[in-house]
Amino acid sequence: MKLIFIPLLLLIAGCASLVKMDQEYLSKNASQSFNHSSSSCYKAAKTVIKDIGGKIQKEKKKKLKFSSNRFHHSRLVTVSESGSTASEVQNYHKFYVGVKGNKSRCVVTIFKYRVWINNQEANELNENFVKPRVFEPFFNDLKSQLEDTF
Repeated sequence: MKLIFIPLLLLIAGCASLVKMDQEYLSKNASQSFNHSSSSCYKAAKTVIKDIGGKIQKEKKKKLKFSSNRFHHSRLVTVSESGSTASEVQNYHKFYVGVKGNKSRCVVTIFKYRVWINNQEANELNENFVKPRVFEPFFNDLKSQLEDTF
């Protein structure tokens, strides 16, 4: 029996460019500056999380930090050619976001990012999957939110 399978697991936690999502990596690859106040960036970042399906779970307003709940990121169902066998992969993620800056400029950083693949947390992720499918869309949405609202 031959399975038609798109290797989503390899894309997310595959061996191609596995990186640990630690603070050093995230500060270099999941951080962006904007010409907006830190309070505007903070509000916009929370809106982006809500727009992509998350909720704000914890918030430290004075430190301009928050974390999302664990929410659905993607789902893949694979079916054999005959249709007799199917498998499903559910992916969830959680963001921890911080904002620094002043009244005219801010830096937004995803300082922690967690992913679960079928309820098992992944400690290392494929950089070629995470950057274009998670971090870049987050910051593009944030930029649009700031331009449209603030």
